[in-house]
Amino acid sequence: MYWLGDGVPQDYVEALRWSRLAASQGAQVAFVDLAVAYRNGYGVPKDEAESVKWFRKAADVGDDYAQNVMGALAMQGKGMLQDFGEAAKWFKLSAAQGNRDSQALLGGLHWLGQGVQKSLVKAHMWTNLAAAQGHDKAEAMRGQVSKEMTSAQLEQAQAMARACLARNYERCD
Repeated sequence: MYWLGDGVPQDYVEALRWSRLAASQGAQVAFVDLAVAYRNGYGVPKDEAESVKWFRKAADVGDDYAQNVMGALAMQGKGMLQDFGEAAKWFKLSAAQGNRDSQALLGGLHWLGQGVQKSLVKAHMWTNLAAAQGHDKAEAMRGQVSKEMTSAQLEQAQAMARACLARNYERCD
């Protein structure tokens, strides 16, 4: 409410006060609010370490957006050491909740073999799932991956994507 000025004047200081109170009671959304505030300097000085701390808390309790951010930070080496294996871990958790950005990025890691074993089949499967949700870059990547695949690999990837979708993204690997 105070973050956006929804029905009240926008007030980052008041928003922080309420978010800290909610976070102290374990509210997942408050973890993300605090992470974003520290990342962007909303009512507090920008603080990358503090932002990562709050994103990690949110990711640890299953927030798919925070898991995606943690994956991106690990992939880029922002606020932590660059670690593609760590990135893949976070993207996989987020992708399993249907996060199309994480699905696309996980597909890219499988395509390049960064942090995971290179697999054109898994790269296609994940980019296909993201593309099915309207992710344009995943659709383009899926097209590029397809050019490197045999027809048998393509059939396998499509079958895996259908099965993954039927299981609501559970046990997709």
